[in-house]
Amino acid sequence: MNLRPIISDDTTDTHAITFSPDTSTIASGCGDGSVRVYAAAAGRRLFRLQNGTSPITSVQFKPELSPTEPLQILSASSAGVVTRWHASRGTILSTFTLPTEIYNLKYAPDASIYAAAGKDKAIRIFDENTNSQLCELRGGSNVLQTAGHSNRIFSVEFDKLNHNILYSSGWDNTVQIWDIRCGHSVSSIHDVQVCGDSLDSAENLLLCGSWRQRAALQVFDLRNLQSALKDILEVKYDYSKAFDAQNSQQIAPVEIIKTVHFNSEKGVKKQIPEIDFSQLIQRQLAEVENLEDGEIPQTSRIPSIEHFEELQAPAENLHPTLVYAARFNQKAKNLVFGAGSGGNAVKIIDWEQDRIISEVVAPGACFCGASSACGRFGAFAGAGFGVQIFGFE
Repeated sequence: MNLRPIISDDTTDTHAITFSPDTSTIASGCGDGSVRVYAAAAGRRLFRLQNGTSPITSVQFKPELSPTEPLQILSASSAGVVTRWHASRGTILSTFTLPTEIYNLKYAPDASIYAAAGKDKAIRIFDENTNSQLCELRGGSNVLQTAGHSNRIFSVEFDKLNHNILYSSGWDNTVQIWDIRCGHSVSSIHDVQVCGDSLDSAENLLLCGSWRQRAALQVFDLRNLQSALKDILEVKYDYSKAFDAQNSQQIAPVEIIKTVHFNSEKGVKKQIPEIDFSQLIQRQLAEVENLEDGEIPQTSRIPSIEHFEELQAPAENLHPTLVYAARFNQKAKNLVFGAGSGGNAVKIIDWEQDRIISEVVAPGACFCGASSACGRFGAFAGAGFGVQIFGFE
């Protein structure tokens, strides 16, 4: 993994990052309510954009459609404030407030519409030009088949080929598949545990990152939703490939993400001891339900060692990497990367070949990730260490 120097202004947590369409710029959404815009190559800060003090939970560059159109950033905060920024001037183009906390925003590939989702279990679709709400997606076609979401939504993703289709996931342990033309969920995937922006699509594939030890990364064939095409699991220690992303030096062993083929030569999927995280998730749910709007709990992002000890987990499993962020390489769908908290591992994986391409240990928990449109670069950020850009080469 070819690491660039870390981009860091201070120790503020970063909850969202995004590359500009031409990869020249990267923007981050921070815990102090700021959106910070940097020159990706030099690491120099261009703007610090502020529209309130509530944590920024999502940032997205508008897909480039016209060379005459100004570069724009869309951001959302935990207070429900959605702001459109002129990225080249650092000014506000428009802003409005939704009646709920927003955790994720996504543009459709053609940039004609965008989606916002969060605390109230709904997905709102907006017209790009007017910011007017076109529809609200909540329920399913049948309570026995697709009932929509029953808890907070942390990730939304438009289908790359059809912007009428989008995917969403969150704390109810499902991925809901929506058709805007129908106005409701039309299908669903179960047994996932999404706690961050960890859905990504590529052609007929859907990548899902879960905040758990078992099946932390999964690739689904959207033409056959009965089971994951591949599971990418935390399975063992690797002493030879762990590097510190900040100091670029070899460090102590960490848990690694390993691709496991369902149809291996031996025909046996390796079994590993698991931590039951259901108690921890329920504890976090109880905690956040008592918070005021716009407030982010200190323990909702990073599970502490004390939490694991209370669950009486085996000592060797205290530091698995639980995934918050997952992305396809946008030019090579066989390459994915995942990042998270606990072990703080970041892995580039060729999931088709069952091969780890590269791996690093981040300086802290990773809350978010991004992949450049050119396919050459990725980035991760999180608990106070800034933004780390890396090369896929």
